[in-house]
Amino acid sequence: MDHEIADYWFRNHFIPTAEKYHVDPEKPIVLTVDGHSLHEQRAIQRAAYDNGVIIHAFPSKTTHKIQPLDVGVFSSV
Repeated sequence: MDHEIADYWFRNHFIPTAEKYHVDPEKPIVLTVDGHSLHEQRAIQRAAYDNGVIIHAFPSKTTHKIQPLDVGVFSSV
């Protein structure tokens, strides 16, 4: 993935879909991502801020240990 594709996906796919299913407009939308540098670009951060999205990034090289579904839900299966 490159910066242009990440920006395009975030603005044209994630934000419209998240707003469509947003339950409480008074609360922010939270997007959890890995620590890749693509998620830290200014254009995505600005679009997130403008649309009430909080981007939470896992620390680098730790996603396999702290992914919520893998650790919290699927580990018991």
